[in-house]
Amino acid sequence: MTPTLLKNAAAQVLAASLLGWWMLVPLQPWGKRFAGLISAKALLAAHLDWVLLGLMQALAAVINHFMPLEAPGPLTAALIAGGWLNAVPYLFRGVGVDAFVFAGPLRQRLATTLSGASAFVLTAAWAHICWQLFRWS
Repeated sequence: MTPTLLKNAAAQVLAASLLGWWMLVPLQPWGKRFAGLISAKALLAAHLDWVLLGLMQALAAVINHFMPLEAPGPLTAALIAGGWLNAVPYLFRGVGVDAFVFAGPLRQRLATTLSGASAFVLTAAWAHICWQLFRWS
């Protein structure tokens, strides 16, 4: 669990860093044509989400190192899947699909389902981690 989460956390922070560079492109005189492709607020939200979720995975790895957790495989899978997918709804919103409201056309409902599923998986994983931590104390 620990090495896998640390590697994935580093990959997420790297992806967020690369997205940060991409966010600078529309601000350049030569990059103005890219400004309308996706909302800058949506990119910023995804950027911050991936950084924070990467740090959360690193924290889970540290917790597991000092207090080995039960069910490390499912927890690792949940944290990694949720960590990558949780920011995607912001990207949907950036191109005009509100992935936070379950209404409208099919693509919006699918995006909202993804949003809810990723939030549920992350919350369930952290609830399980906290349950194990408090149970041991």
